Amino acid sequence: MAVTCSLQLSAQDTSPINPVRLDSLVATRLDMPKPGRVTGNYMVQLFYGDKVAAERVKAQYDAKQLQWESVMKYEQPFHKVWIGKFRSKAEAERIMFELRKDYPKALVLLPKT
Repeated sequence: MAVTCSLQLSAQDTSPINPVRLDSLVATRLDMPKPGRVTGNYMVQLFYGDKVAAERVKAQYDAKQLQWESVMKYEQPFHKVWIGKFRSKAEAERIMFELRKDYPKALVLLPKT
């Protein structure tokens, strides 16, 4: 009994790669969730305390017009000011350290969903 196998090979496309398109594809891929991995929504907490002080901190932060959106949450007994939705703890920590000069009690957290 004779077994035959055919294999078809084609040459790889060697046309130049558009670097802008490549960067766009890489960025898109990096934004996609990784299989089997829970994507984190790490946040930086700038403040916790009474409502009036939390509103003041949020207004001061918003006046700086930084790229991360701020939200004010109430978790008994404190009002909290949070910013960002960071994919990794390392990214959130980097931002936290940048903001520590203005918000010395800033910390990274992963809120329960």
